Amino acid sequence: DLELVWHTQPTALVTMAATKKSGIKTPYDVKGKRVAQIAGSPALNLGRQSWLAFGNLTLNDVKVVNFSGYTQSISGLINGTVDVSFGFGTTPQYQDLDASPQGLTWVALPFADAAGWSRMLAVAPHLQRFTANRPDAAVGVTAANPVQGASFVSPVIVSYAGAVPDDLAYFYIKAIDELYPKYKDSFQVMKYWTLKDCLHPQGYAPYHPGVV
Repeated sequence: DLELVWHTQPTALVTMAATKKSGIKTPYDVKGKRVAQIAGSPALNLGRQSWLAFGNLTLNDVKVVNFSGYTQSISGLINGTVDVSFGFGTTPQYQDLDASPQGLTWVALPFADAAGWSRMLAVAPHLQRFTANRPDAAVGVTAANPVQGASFVSPVIVSYAGAVPDDLAYFYIKAIDELYPKYKDSFQVMKYWTLKDCLHPQGYAPYHPGVV
């Protein structure tokens, strides 16, 4: 059995990124479009597969375009050789896509679409609902122009039950809490590393006794 020692809450959008020229708004619009497949990256390709499932689609319904890496797939969006790819909202290269003639659209996963979410989570159960409503959650997103999409908890620190002494887990969390003023400005997501923001039950494992 596993026990949670520390985890953050999602802070960035994780969804499909499409060119504005493609006209894609939701996964249902991806049928017949050119979709990036990233060599040697099963995690990213699983995400793409789950979003296709949201739209009740499979790879048989799209035109697969192979790329050697994640950044290369974004270059494919910029130069117009692909219509949609995996997207981490905060990847700086998406600023280039947003400013390019192709334009950037974050593919929405509407929360009201229960059937779509059910199909997606059957493929990638680690994903959860996330609304991007600020620029540090996704390129080009604002409070006036939010996007309903997905994200996931990362990082996650776990231990085998009984493997970590209670006092060690306690002092680990204590250090994260007390040293927060020293590291919160070191990177944009670190400002969210507060106990209040991070430690909310996730449901897939109990907290370590030293944490609670």
